[in-house]
Amino acid sequence: MGVRPRHDRRRPDRGEAGRVKTGFGVLLTVCVGCHSAADEPGEPVLRLWKASHGETAQDFERVLAPFFAQHPDLRLEAVVHPWQGWDERYATAYTGGMPPDVAYMPDEFWPRFAAAGKLTALDEMFPDQIEAMSREYPDNLWQLGSLGGHQYGIPFVYVSWHLYYNPELFDRAGLAYPPATPDAADFDGWTWERFREVGLALSQDLDGDGAQDQWGLAWSTLDVNPNAIYPFLWQGGADLLDADRRHNGFAERGAVGFGFMRQLARDGIVPEDGLHPGPSELFYDGRAGMLIAPESTIHILKRDFPDLPFGAAIVPRGPATDFYEGRGAFGNSGFWVLSQDSPRPREAFELLCELTSSTPSAAMMEVVQLFGARKDWQAPQDDPRLETFIRGQRYLVPYPLHPRLRLVHTIIQAEVQAMLLDRRTPEEAVAAAAAAVDALVALR
Repeated sequence: MGVRPRHDRRRPDRGEAGRVKTGFGVLLTVCVGCHSAADEPGEPVLRLWKASHGETAQDFERVLAPFFAQHPDLRLEAVVHPWQGWDERYATAYTGGMPPDVAYMPDEFWPRFAAAGKLTALDEMFPDQIEAMSREYPDNLWQLGSLGGHQYGIPFVYVSWHLYYNPELFDRAGLAYPPATPDAADFDGWTWERFREVGLALSQDLDGDGAQDQWGLAWSTLDVNPNAIYPFLWQGGADLLDADRRHNGFAERGAVGFGFMRQLARDGIVPEDGLHPGPSELFYDGRAGMLIAPESTIHILKRDFPDLPFGAAIVPRGPATDFYEGRGAFGNSGFWVLSQDSPRPREAFELLCELTSSTPSAAMMEVVQLFGARKDWQAPQDDPRLETFIRGQRYLVPYPLHPRLRLVHTIIQAEVQAMLLDRRTPEEAVAAAAAAVDALVALR
């Protein structure tokens, strides 16, 4: 789900490259060396829009100042806005013929604009530059900017979801900590079977009143995003859509992951049969041993829960070793895209190239405290737990992008919930979801 907004200051939210709302309520605009483009028609203004991950328009002014010093005939109008109302803001701008020249869009968000002909196929207009740029990014992030054989987006930030654990709860249960990196001695043994054993050992009735008050995994299907659901689907060998994006990708193997999720619920490893309205709270309160969450949760836990001990680990290996080594994890990226209606496409593309080049992008990563998508991005060294999310990048499964992908999520989540409510078996839930997804993606 693109790189989405930063988390709430008190509780780690759903955190990806672009969906959770921030607290920014004021539209921030900076026009470097210019008045508004609307005030002076014909002014050589480049308009940049981005929903805020914590940065301001002044940050773009500072980082891009060298570029505009070299292009004195151009001026920048930077708009940094809240995530709230994103769909309405961008739909109005692009359909109304007044889009920004350059915009930041998460991986799930931009495909519908590309499918509607509103974004520039960069590989068609700038083939040599795009070919060179493709080598600067990991393949699984670069392809999230591609649709229908064309490259529309250049990666900027990425989000990596793996596992958090509470070492105090592990110690009390006499359990070894899960492996933090792929070179750990016990990495090969960190499988679904071991994960379930650990989850069972952590799930306890501590006060002996007959009611469980500690759980192995803080997890639920009621989350607003499916980021902690899909890893089990991927680790079981299924994907959301097939390679040509015309059918579902889970009818054949999806029951493996669905069945494992149901097993976790029936074992009591997850709270309230996987239907808890806020399971992460149990981890923050020290009542759950593990949590699947993004790397940005590290900073929030350190800031808001300084007394909570925690470690980070790679997700366990499922049976599908032929698909991301059986360790498929959620990851997504946010992209800079270029409007098809930009009156200055070449200059806008130069700005896009500047934004995503090594030095400016690294400077912005320091501001937003997210992971840079470039291969040459240097990770911060202030917390060794970050290494799990960096080394685990190879397991991040790129979404099979489609203009209706966000509706695919709704279908799959609803059927997982129906299964956990015992309204369907895993096989029935997969079949129902597969039929609904096939009907959805067949629409033109």
